[in-house]
Amino acid sequence: MGRILKFPSSVSFRYMTHNILAQLIAFTPRGATLAPDEEAFITRNRISSFVLFARNIPDLQSARQLIARLHELAERPLIAVDQEGGRVIRLPDPATHLPSAMTLGATHSPDLAFRAGQATARELRALNLNVVLAPVLDVNNNPQNPVIGTRAFGDTPNLVSEMGTAWLRGAQSEGVAACAKHFPGHGDTRVDSHEALPRIDKSRAELERVELAPFRAAIEAGVQMVMPGHLLMSALDDACPASLSQPIITGLLRDAMQFNGVVITDALDMHAVALQYGIPGAAFEAARAGCDLLCVITQHEETLAALQRAVDDGSLAIERIEQSVQRITQLRQQLAASPSDPAWLGASTHRALAHQIARAAIRVHDTNHLLPLRAWRDTFVVEFALGRATIAEGAPVAAGKLLARLRESAPTLNSIALPFNPDDATMRDVITRASDAHTLVIATRQTLHFDSQQRLVAQLLALGKPTVLIALRDPYDLALFPQAHCTVATFDDSPAMLDEMVAVLM
Repeated sequence: MGRILKFPSSVSFRYMTHNILAQLIAFTPRGATLAPDEEAFITRNRISSFVLFARNIPDLQSARQLIARLHELAERPLIAVDQEGGRVIRLPDPATHLPSAMTLGATHSPDLAFRAGQATARELRALNLNVVLAPVLDVNNNPQNPVIGTRAFGDTPNLVSEMGTAWLRGAQSEGVAACAKHFPGHGDTRVDSHEALPRIDKSRAELERVELAPFRAAIEAGVQMVMPGHLLMSALDDACPASLSQPIITGLLRDAMQFNGVVITDALDMHAVALQYGIPGAAFEAARAGCDLLCVITQHEETLAALQRAVDDGSLAIERIEQSVQRITQLRQQLAASPSDPAWLGASTHRALAHQIARAAIRVHDTNHLLPLRAWRDTFVVEFALGRATIAEGAPVAAGKLLARLRESAPTLNSIALPFNPDDATMRDVITRASDAHTLVIATRQTLHFDSQQRLVAQLLALGKPTVLIALRDPYDLALFPQAHCTVATFDDSPAMLDEMVAVLM
């Protein structure tokens, strides 16, 4: 028999806790393939959870290769993506681009929401993914919100609760874990947590009535994951962001609201927490507060080392970590089913569903009966670019998306694609061109945030010509221009919605 090696108890305990702590790391690769040092880190530490972004899966072949490799390296891994629909998607073509949550909310159809969640989950499983970081359950009750907007189902707790729970039931019916975010509610703020720490000063009674209501509904519906937001809610904890707050994560979410599933942090490189705590420091605070999975975008080694030091010096109890590992392991076992049919990716039934949602959602107010437009030869079309894309969107939005579709039917269309905040010279040129047209079509994007876009739209409407005003993203743009007699709200500019918008115009 070989000689049995006996390690000092402190060394063996440290080795054991190191492997346990590694289970809390939700690993994100740097690119579309794993570098040797990344593979070594995963295998050495037995990493079992991953979060992928658009940069990791830029095309179908890369996605399949990377995901297959993760399954080879990790037994029964959790692999998550943000596939919300609308402006936040991660799956590459030919995956179906479903409309936004606010588009679904505009349909007021829980059935369509269920089917959207179901279709999303089927396409994830077609790529052997098993966690969707959605639905967004923030109540978007502040039109100036720069980061949520159309990612929310709406601006009332009842609508968000009804549509959000239907969506998550649809996703989880297909064996994919849904994740309710951003607890306790990121809707009533003007600050993007990617850039700074939002603060919400509302009473506990207000939070219970509005922000917390959709999360209570999601927990009752059996949601398997919850993501706390990087935001400070003074009525709940005036010192720490929600994602790092023991009173909020353990006291409110676990104890008071009885959530027993997995809590995963939002990305820990977001400035709302990273600027003050650093990524390893934020990970330690989140783990101590009661979070299970730590979304560590970079500094994986440093984060694991920081957690180990915290256990060694007694500031992080190993019993607290073991509770998280138990919840993570249980979810991994529940989601270990084989992938679904690869043909679900971009399935014709899913694309048809996207168009059905868009048709049901689009809102037309046409008191002068301008639509459909007939005299395209005498029509001038103005489309503004998107100016406030957030990191959550993954990639910049191409300018002139609506114009490109219109030109397919009207190649000689008189049109211009404008920046989101045009300068005075550009504005004068647009007014001159518009003055020579009979009919105007103006497509805005987040006019609410940009002064010169607002001024130009007002000047175009003041010309008194027959005008169609289209809000291509946030519908709040239309409230700025009550003088407009023909308006269209689309709630997003996804491919299906743009197709339906062209059908309305033509």
